[in-house]
Amino acid sequence: MEQQSKQKEEVKSIDELRSAWNAFAPVFAEYWSFNTSVPAYALAVQLQLGSAKRVLEIGCGAGVGTDVALVLTGKDTVYVATDLAPDFLEFAKKRLAGRPNLEFGLANAEELPYPNASFDRYIANFVLHLTPSPAQMLKEARRVLDVGGMAGFSVWGEPAHSAKYTVAHDAAVAVGLTPAGAGKRNAFHLKDKAALKQMALDAGFSRAIVWNSVNALPMHSAEALVDREFEGPGLKSMLSTLSPEQLQQYRSAAIQIAQAKIDKDGIIDYDTVYLLVWV
Repeated sequence: MEQQSKQKEEVKSIDELRSAWNAFAPVFAEYWSFNTSVPAYALAVQLQLGSAKRVLEIGCGAGVGTDVALVLTGKDTVYVATDLAPDFLEFAKKRLAGRPNLEFGLANAEELPYPNASFDRYIANFVLHLTPSPAQMLKEARRVLDVGGMAGFSVWGEPAHSAKYTVAHDAAVAVGLTPAGAGKRNAFHLKDKAALKQMALDAGFSRAIVWNSVNALPMHSAEALVDREFEGPGLKSMLSTLSPEQLQQYRSAAIQIAQAKIDKDGIIDYDTVYLLVWV
């Protein structure tokens, strides 16, 4: 996996991302939204949302992370939850219907539809590593934040501590298949904490701190993990090209790798890098 992360790879456009996440929304909302809750809570605590006046969330997805963050906001805090994908936004609206001081909006993180200095908090959980230009996303975050404002980001961390994200790739390599997403930019590309901090400072933030944390996926069955991974849009496209024999071989290899991880560490892990910045 480390070899893959060092390659120069094609980057999805905003339109391609929107299409992919719209397609993935039903599966993600049902099976994977909980994966965002622990990092969302960590960011919300660090951002001290209880004292915030206006919070902008980028990439709210199905609203699970939003739900977690809203617990920590003040009674007068206005929270604006946005997503690039309309289908995801509909899931969030259904989940969070009736919440006070909550607004929704479609938004491209690299070209936000909000005025300068219109928020004092900004939260983007597992988004920065997906957008075509993380540097531009950081600049836009800086633009919409008022003086004294804070922003928090989370991205994928070390592949060696992220079995949740690497099982499918490693199993494909093990059985001689071309992994899904080959030739595309790897989602671990922002795992270098020093480089990520510098990118934030270059975007105009006055201070930045970076740390990481290894989290445990609340899924304890290798078969369940692989079945859910195989529902992802990228993998489904790849799987459709395989013969029944290849598919069975691939699935068996993935289950074996996931089970070995569970036997060794007791968990399916995913490393998260956090970035906290100040205007």
